[in-house]
Amino acid sequence: MTSVEQATLDTATRDYARPKLAEAARFALLLRYLGCRPGELAALRRDDIELQKKELLFRDTKYRKEVRRVPLGTRAVGLLDAQLSVALDAATGSPYLFSTKGRTLGDDGTPWRPFAYSGAIKRLRVEHVVPVEFHAHAMRREYISRAIEAGLPYATIRKVTGHHSTQAIEIYDEGLATAPELREAVEKHLQTVQQEQLLAQLQLMGATPEMLENFAGQLRGQPPKQYRRVYSDRK
Repeated sequence: MTSVEQATLDTATRDYARPKLAEAARFALLLRYLGCRPGELAALRRDDIELQKKELLFRDTKYRKEVRRVPLGTRAVGLLDAQLSVALDAATGSPYLFSTKGRTLGDDGTPWRPFAYSGAIKRLRVEHVVPVEFHAHAMRREYISRAIEAGLPYATIRKVTGHHSTQAIEIYDEGLATAPELREAVEKHLQTVQQEQLLAQLQLMGATPEMLENFAGQLRGQPPKQYRRVYSDRK
């Protein structure tokens, strides 16, 4: 997914006229910022989100049903907070962050089920928010590949995403998952992603390549370029 496509998805998260579309966009974009499996986010419980601590827990994960603690970047906190605010009104009584209402009561005595995200992703495709070939798991792969490009240690990526190589199995270590150096590394990576999306938003607004280059330099701490204004000779 390109930076412009991600910027379009980000814009859709604030489409208040179409709440279902906005919810679908928040789900897809959170996959990008968390690097988790779609099923893990679909079953994420509200009680397992700690915004003030900037972390959350994924329970009953794919690998041996282990619990995984994940640090949150600034943008992820904003998306989670927005979804929590909507969910408290739209899905009263549901334990999940993203919910689907069933026709019958479940074992917990409520009609609420983990999010049926396939329909949400289809909605994004139909509304041309994402490409027709887009699928939810692509955001997890995007997170991992970009994290590697950013220089995050492979062990760190595995801790955050719950990914296990075919050569070794790493035992979950809660202490490492909440260590300051892990939070700093993840935050640095997510800041890079946010800067790219900001540039993409400016591109959508019609900024010239020269303006984008100048602004990108300022994000890296470089002084802004001075442009000479050229006047035509008029007599």
